[in-house]
Amino acid sequence: MKNQQYNKLASGAKSTLLTLVLVTFLSLGKSNAQAPGIVGIDHVGINVPDIDEAVNYFHDMFGFTPVTQLGPFSMPAEWKKTFYIHENADQVELKMLRAGDGSNIELFAYKPNSGSKEQPYRDDISATHFALYTSDLKATKTYLESKGVKFLSDIQSGGGDTEGETWVYFETPWGATIELNSYPHGKGYEKHNPAVKLWTASSNIELSPATYSKAELKKIADLQIQIWDNTDEQSRSAQLTELYTDDIVFFDRSGCDQRA
Repeated sequence: MKNQQYNKLASGAKSTLLTLVLVTFLSLGKSNAQAPGIVGIDHVGINVPDIDEAVNYFHDMFGFTPVTQLGPFSMPAEWKKTFYIHENADQVELKMLRAGDGSNIELFAYKPNSGSKEQPYRDDISATHFALYTSDLKATKTYLESKGVKFLSDIQSGGGDTEGETWVYFETPWGATIELNSYPHGKGYEKHNPAVKLWTASSNIELSPATYSKAELKKIADLQIQIWDNTDEQSRSAQLTELYTDDIVFFDRSGCDQRA
């Protein structure tokens, strides 16, 4: 009887999952943006005084991985004029880092660099920063402090639309300011059921093409199928913990339920 119920459940789950994956894949690439073809943010760029130092910093502290490199190469005078680069800057080098499950980070280093060595004020036009999401802000802060990272304040808490969010800023060795933030249970604005929700790197976000790549969705689908093809209860239970939360409940067509 138990095997019959399991087979019913496995068959139904496979059918539902494959339908979900097909619909999801067909939806990939669609965007509500007005500009044709725009999907989202690909990377953020940061100027650094020493590109190797910056790569090592992001790798050692956060596990970010350098993937592509361009240069160093010389820049023509017209290029420097167009993009407001100092005339005596001769070469530029670029490296792109994979930054976890968020946007990539592109590092720029100019040589010689006669640009300002002072960090911009937060209210300067075009002054920017970016935030790294963490599921445990206190643990991340404690770890980074043990590595000698300088924090600019204590952890702050939001209210109103940002209720449930905490954040703190730290400084890189070359003086740039980066934010850490966390909202594992969502933000206050979500209580109003908005038609559009902000993208988030949180693991609690809804599975959707907006937050998972084709490869990631296929990996989830493949694991799901492996689970329901597995007739060994012990190893199947171990696989279930990789994909589902502890309170998941499965239902089959006969009305029986099975808790993971």
